[in-house]
Amino acid sequence: MEWVILFVASWALFAALVDMSKLKMNIWCGLLAVLAQLYIDFRAMEHKLYSVEKPVAQILGSSVFFTFGPVLVIGVLLAQYHPRKRRMAAVHVLAVSALYSAQELWLLGRNAVLYTEWSFGESVVINVAVIAVLSWFSMAVLGKRVGDGA
Repeated sequence: MEWVILFVASWALFAALVDMSKLKMNIWCGLLAVLAQLYIDFRAMEHKLYSVEKPVAQILGSSVFFTFGPVLVIGVLLAQYHPRKRRMAAVHVLAVSALYSAQELWLLGRNAVLYTEWSFGESVVINVAVIAVLSWFSMAVLGKRVGDGA
């Protein structure tokens, strides 16, 4: 049920915040987020580092509702709201990583994700790294250049 709740909440947030005129470009960041999540989770579950419980419907061991809910939405909105100032881009990466990690803590608390050979600290490092890569993709590929200044 947790997966469906996240899916619905994510798409409600998406509907409220998306700029449809920019979706054609920003969707690429969302799709990269989906690919990164599927690859990382597939490899981690293959190595039995953690498991996804009751995914309802799954793709490569992950919940379809998670992959095409919060992951896709976060990727699109991250690109859409990417700040142009260098320091704010760094804050943006940390803020989005914190929100994503908080979501993971909720899933852990609900036993929807179970760690076997993994820890929350390791997950936070991966989350920050992936969000930083998505931020770089937004700048380098989608053209959301970071300028000088605060």
